[in-house]
Amino acid sequence: MKKHRSSRRRSRRKLREKKRRAKRKNIKLLLVIITIISLSTALSYALHSTSSYSKLKTALIIDGLSVEFNDRKFTNQIVQYFKTAGYAVEICNGTEVTVNTYRRMFNEKYKVIVLRVHSAPGDGIIVPKDAIVFFTAEPTTIKKYFAEQLMGFVVKARTLTRGESFYAITPSFIRNAPGKLENAVIIVLSCYGTLGGITVREFLDKGAMAYIGWDGEVSPEYMDKAGLFLIENLVKHHLSIEEAVRKTMEEIGPDPFFGSYLKYYPPNAGSYKL
Repeated sequence: MKKHRSSRRRSRRKLREKKRRAKRKNIKLLLVIITIISLSTALSYALHSTSSYSKLKTALIIDGLSVEFNDRKFTNQIVQYFKTAGYAVEICNGTEVTVNTYRRMFNEKYKVIVLRVHSAPGDGIIVPKDAIVFFTAEPTTIKKYFAEQLMGFVVKARTLTRGESFYAITPSFIRNAPGKLENAVIIVLSCYGTLGGITVREFLDKGAMAYIGWDGEVSPEYMDKAGLFLIENLVKHHLSIEEAVRKTMEEIGPDPFFGSYLKYYPPNAGSYKL
């Protein structure tokens, strides 16, 4: 009888120990599951943060005029406006402005593109007279872009200020460049920005939200003053495109020497705010 009772007690102890081991095992399993969930949540948050960062608004400033008209105060102020408004800023200055610089602007990450460059009307042969070309800072003494010139994507153009010849991109270049624009606002700080409308349409067809520029010649001093005022109102004060353009023309006025007016396209983009 005693032997039988001792056997039952051992069986009960074994059963209790088995239950304790099972409980410990379940606790460990629960801890593993909690750890996995925590890691998954952290990873998900990290991926979301990375994704959000990759969608950070970026402004591209192409400043070919800094070779002749270097205004660091102007550039620094524009950069400050954009950064304060939460934009990342990329700048291409002076001799950095090449045909490839213009190629890279067709990227969905750019929400604002500022072109402070020389420009000129077409020659009426390769480029229509009611279109414009944008200058690079690459002198034509360097022999290159043979294929692009044959296709009419790149031409040789001469500045009025110093009579120097540089490669320039055409509306055909814009049309055929790989990539696209994702509702970007194009701000052209240059002469003849809105001449004719052909160049404007090419940018809009590429996906631009709006295009802002002058309808004729502008002097560098006036252009920088009015351009800075325009960007301040668009970026810092968050005025609509129509409000910012109108305010610029009211307070700064047209170019005092050439009488050129600042305009924007298309008309229905007037209510858009950066």
